Amino acid sequence: MHILSVMQLHLSKPLSMAGGVILIIASFLPYGYGEWAQGSPASITFDIVGHLSDTEYLRDFLATVTPSYGESAFLVGLVIAAFLLLFIGGIIALLKTGGGSVAGPAALIILTIIPLYLGSASDISSLGLGYLVGWIGAAVCVFAEWGRGGRKGASSAKEKPKEDRYSKYDQYYEESEDVRSNPLSDTE
Repeated sequence: MHILSVMQLHLSKPLSMAGGVILIIASFLPYGYGEWAQGSPASITFDIVGHLSDTEYLRDFLATVTPSYGESAFLVGLVIAAFLLLFIGGIIALLKTGGGSVAGPAALIILTIIPLYLGSASDISSLGLGYLVGWIGAAVCVFAEWGRGGRKGASSAKEKPKEDRYSKYDQYYEESEDVRSNPLSDTE
């Protein structure tokens, strides 16, 4: 059993880093929802952010998603949130073991909701490479978190030694009592 936990400990950090790289790559790969989202979540996010001051462009872009501007803005907001979750989750997974184990699956659940919301569940099977790679990266991050979880009984912080029953000020109190009980001791 001990060998298994050591293997999990040694594999969890490289797995987490690999999952983080995969999540970051997946955020730049195409998902292919339809005409409005042929690119990656990153390209859609950069496109929207790059045209924030161009209201005519944004109005035309939102009209290609759905006829309702509110629904279109909601769906584009979901894509932007998914990009941020994928990218930031990937960076966290690079820095911290299992860091992308929540953000990665959350982003991909959001990206799964979009075709379902548009009413075409069959479109999920035709999603692009980014969708598949994203789920692989999320699974790797979850597996790295599982590998880290094998050490739950071990304490990561070193145990502090027990303090003496006296505080740091008690020594001064004891010295002052010694002086009071034997006032001539310093004068001898």
